Amino acid sequence: MAITDLYSKRRTRELGQVPDVYQYDQIPAPLRVQIAQIFDAIFGIQDDTARNHCFRPIVKTLCAEYGVEELGAGSGAFDVVKRFLKIGASPVQVLDVVEVAFDRFARGQFPTGQSTGEAIQELNTRFRELGIGYQYGSGQIVRIDSQFVHSIVVQPALHFLASQEFAGANEEKSTCPHMNTTGMAKPRIA
Repeated sequence: MAITDLYSKRRTRELGQVPDVYQYDQIPAPLRVQIAQIFDAIFGIQDDTARNHCFRPIVKTLCAEYGVEELGAGSGAFDVVKRFLKIGASPVQVLDVVEVAFDRFARGQFPTGQSTGEAIQELNTRFRELGIGYQYGSGQIVRIDSQFVHSIVVQPALHFLASQEFAGANEEKSTCPHMNTTGMAKPRIA
């Protein structure tokens, strides 16, 4: 779904009422609805059976990680995720849903209407428009503390680390006997 630069948005920018500081603790209701609409656009015109089939793994993953039997009521997995996004999820859980779903979309595990790249671009634009300090990229949600530092340092580093050259390193854990699981040297006892 394309983002329309409405008069109200242009006027807000003209008046300098665009958020200067990112917000991290709240995910406003309009953004929750927009995320659900992005999910709709990704699937294009498909029947509910196909959408539910594609969203079942997302529901299973979230339930397993949260240690719950269900995310909530709904007429199918797609409806459950949309309702959870809109009314049941905490701000952090909204980000979990986005990360799990977009990870699957990016890996091409679902048939898509809108391209995944366009959907990610729209999601990140929606975050910025509402002053939400997060962005989806390289398969995960990333907190943005400073737009300048993020664009000059963090994004290129994430892109570089996600390259094929580091695929093996990203999957391995250190096997060096002098390193602990965090990659830090173990203290030596004399």
